[in-house]
Amino acid sequence: MSYSLTLQHKDRFRDSARRLVWWMNPDEALEQPLRLVTQIMDIGTLPNLRLLQKEFTDTELVNILKHAPPGVLSARSLRFWQVVLKTDAKPKPRFPGSDITGSAWSQG
Repeated sequence: MSYSLTLQHKDRFRDSARRLVWWMNPDEALEQPLRLVTQIMDIGTLPNLRLLQKEFTDTELVNILKHAPPGVLSARSLRFWQVVLKTDAKPKPRFPGSDITGSAWSQG
């Protein structure tokens, strides 16, 4: 699925891109809208989250959850958005089929 931001969105999200995707310059982050919006959903401030809800419909945000890059959303942020959006949508796991139970991490 392809995502893009309008010029209007780019102007509104430039500061978030600069602050929340600090390892890229803002223009690079704005060219990766799925990554940027997912990062905002994970570590954004309340004003950032309000901006997301103003700029995107709930359906669009649910789709973003479903297609979020693996490992970007913390479990806490994912659960927050599931409650807010009244959905059980979640991104694909970081390592499909992986489960650390029964691995070297368990005490046996």
